[in-house]
Amino acid sequence: MSLPPTHLAGVAYRDSVQITRDGLPWLSDLYYALSHLPVPVLLSMDSLTPDGIADLKRRLNASCSTWIGELKPVAMKLRLYLRVPVPAHRKALTRILLSSHSLAIELFRYQEQLTPPIPRHARLCCLCLLDVESEGHALLACSVPTLVEMRKCFLMDIYSTLPTIPRRWPSMDDFIRYLIQTRNLNIIQRLAKIYIQRIALIPVNHPSYSILDTRPPWGFECISIPPYGPRLFLNGTAPVYILLLLHYFIWSLDHTVATELRQLIAGGLDSTVTVEGKGVVCPVSEDEIGANLSE
Repeated sequence: MSLPPTHLAGVAYRDSVQITRDGLPWLSDLYYALSHLPVPVLLSMDSLTPDGIADLKRRLNASCSTWIGELKPVAMKLRLYLRVPVPAHRKALTRILLSSHSLAIELFRYQEQLTPPIPRHARLCCLCLLDVESEGHALLACSVPTLVEMRKCFLMDIYSTLPTIPRRWPSMDDFIRYLIQTRNLNIIQRLAKIYIQRIALIPVNHPSYSILDTRPPWGFECISIPPYGPRLFLNGTAPVYILLLLHYFIWSLDHTVATELRQLIAGGLDSTVTVEGKGVVCPVSEDEIGANLSE
């Protein structure tokens, strides 16, 4: 940065900065690598002076030495998220932390009686269908307009209350974990409220969505199971299975009756065999009987 404009190294650096701003490597690769460290290090393209580079090295060394977390004892006591006054919000946060929620990333992880486990990339959000329905997506990335507006106000309040927290995170799950572990009860309550609002947007009996087309052995399409808890009768799984079995029974009965009827028709299953050859006596109507008697 301090080199004159005619110096080849200065020209090369300014070209690299322009390439980075245009979204091309190599300096953008360095920016990406630093921002995705366990403790992100932000790189400003305009601050790469000798002093700025020394400060960058110092922050990089601090990041590498503190990535394992804060060196302070964690007492075995009641966590702050358990002090959320609204019971539904408190239970929702606990379900997120224990992966006991009804999001597709957890719901489709296990094999049901008629459906195999769904790969992670196929467990799409049932509201926007744009990404995997994970905890981070449901809270911070779902593009439903109601959630977008609520999330915008929430993030503005977070960075006004905690201005020192990083603006870039390795993943959305890390950001959620950080917010839940903060000592700010208001932020934790707001996070729970967003999750509850997101659940409220799902219509009753709305199925979880998978991009895979799985079929049971007899050819009927599998019915998606509603995402309302893991228990058999509470999430609608048992009624779906019973209905599916009834449809299969009716189809089998109709197929059996149709096969028997075709055997009574001339030709039947084999068009070369006549009624006489089958030994079948076809019923006649009373009008035909009267016509035969008159003859």
